[in-house]
Formats: sequence, structure tokens, C-alpha cells
Amino acid sequence: MAEGLGRRLKKREEEGLSHEDFLALLVDDEYLGRQRSRLVRLHKRASFKLRASLEEIDYESSRGLKKARVLEFTQSAWIGNHQNVIITGATGVGKTYLACAIGNEGCGMGYPVGYFRTPTLLQKMVEVRGTGNYTRFMEKLQRIKILILDDLGISPLTQEQTEDIMEIVEARDLCASTIVTTQLPKDKIYTAFADPTLADAICDRLFRGAIDLPLKGESRRKATPAKS
Repeated sequence: MAEGLGRRLKKREEEGLSHEDFLALLVDDEYLGRQRSRLVRLHKRASFKLRASLEEIDYESSRGLKKARVLEFTQSAWIGNHQNVIITGATGVGKTYLACAIGNEGCGMGYPVGYFRTPTLLQKMVEVRGTGNYTRFMEKLQRIKILILDDLGISPLTQEQTEDIMEIVEARDLCASTIVTTQLPKDKIYTAFADPTLADAICDRLFRGAIDLPLKGESRRKATPAKS
């Protein structure tokens, strides 16, 4: 309000605003300022790998990506229903970009989002376990309404890593949404995990009611950087 006071006083003099209209404009300034500040904080905490937007998605037919399906992410229903998103495809087809674009849309709706490359997250879990902050870190992951696990299964996971993924998925099951990107076809994701029993449990929780976005085509890294 303080920042907008001078501007609003000038506008009041120019347009002859009533006291009520003048006060309403100051309240609007405060509200919009808080909204902008919250959005900045959400983006900073999300730590997206890429600055991505759904408006910049390329829907060329060879990718097999339907615009109507992607535009569903501009509404919050999937978040409210705690649906997961499984993005599959070969390296370079735009999986990370699409995941970040969906996450960015979530930030715009006011939801906490977190981006992690899966190997980095698993290493982080080793570190917090060593410092005694494991429980606190898990609680933090659970509070994130949209968690992006990028590059799941880029290399085979150990037993301990499989158990950590199970803990994350279990903690978020039916209470938050997880976006997974992987080079593995959906029916092969279970092969990334060391323990077949845990693999079944992880996939059951991730896939239940999930939105599937399989990407096709050549590497987008050869395309123009404006779209992905």
C-alpha cells in the first residue's frame, strides 16, 4: 500500500476518485503485491531446471502430444485429485521441459512445487540421513504439492535407493501429486528398482489414476530454443 500511495493519490486527483474507490485501489495494490511476492517465492523454492511454459509447448504431430490434454494442467483438478503424471520418452524429446512447464503452472495457481533430478534427490537423502535430518526432510517433501522426479531410472537403483523412493512415494500417496520423467517405457519402469516387491508397490502407487504423457519424435535439442 505504501508503495502505491503516491501513484494512487495522483490518480485520485486526476480522475476525482471517491474515498471508497481510492481505498479499494490501495487494497488491490496490497493484494496483488502479496500475490506477486508469493509467486516469486514459489518459483525460487521450486528450483526448476528450466524456465518453461505450457504456452511454449510444440504440438507437432510426430510428438504424439495432444494440446487438449496438456491444457488440462491449466486447471487445478488434477492437483486436487492428487493425480500423478508419468512422462516417458527417449532422451531429448522434451520430458524435463514439459515437467517444468506443468510445475510452473502449478506455481501460478499458488501450489508449492519442488524439482529434483532423481539421482540428486537420492544423494540428498543420504546426506540428511547422516546429519539426523531425515525425518524433517521427508516432512518437507510431503508438504510439496507437486514434486517433480526427473530422470527416474536413468541408472539402476540400489536397494537403499529403492527403499528411499518407496518412502517418498508412500508419504505422498493420496495426498499430493508427483511428476515422473523417465526414458523407460511405462511398463518397464519397475526394472529400475532393485527389489521386485518394492518395485510393484512403487509402481502401483505412482500409476494409480496417473496421467500418462508418452513423448515421441527426435531430440528437441536440435529444435529452436523458443519452444520444447
